[in-house]
Amino acid sequence: MVLKTELCRFSGAKIYPGKGIRFIRADSQVFLFANSKCKRYFHNRLRPAKLTWTAMYRKQHKKDIAAEAVKKKRRTTKKPYSRSIVGATLEVIQKRRTEKPEVRDAAREAALREIKERIKKTKDEKKAKKAELISKQKTGKGNVPKGALPKGGGGGPKIGGGGSKR
Repeated sequence: MVLKTELCRFSGAKIYPGKGIRFIRADSQVFLFANSKCKRYFHNRLRPAKLTWTAMYRKQHKKDIAAEAVKKKRRTTKKPYSRSIVGATLEVIQKRRTEKPEVRDAAREAALREIKERIKKTKDEKKAKKAELISKQKTGKGNVPKGALPKGGGGGPKIGGGGSKR
C-alpha cells in the first residue's frame, strides 16, 4: 500500500496522511505545514532559506549532494536548415544571396530614385492645388460688397468672454 505524502510549504518535510496543519488564505491559496513551528515561522515571514533545518537551506547551500543525482547536460547540435520567410520563398532568398553586390546596389539605387520621384510628384500636386485654392479665394473676395464683410471691432453684439483683469 502506497501512502500519499505531501510536502510542508515551509520546511519541505514529508507530511503523512492525518498529520500536518492546513492553512487556507483569504485568496483561497492552500498551505500545508508539518507542525506548528513551521506555521508560526511562515506567518512571521521568516525565510526558510535562512534556517539551517529546512530543505530550501540545504538545497541552496549544497548539503544534499548525495540525494540529488546530477545529470550531465548534453549539448544539442543545431543542424543547419533553411526555410522560407513570410513574403519571400526559399528560391527568392537563394537568388538574392547569390546576387552580386553591384547588382544589389543598382537595384537599391533604382528603388530609392523611384521613391524620391513619387514624393516629388505628390509635393508638386499639393503645391498646384494650394495655388489654385488661393487664386479662387482672391477672386471670390473681390465680388462681395464692402459693407457685407464683418469687421473685428464693429457693429454686432459681443460674443465670448472679455478676459479683462479684475
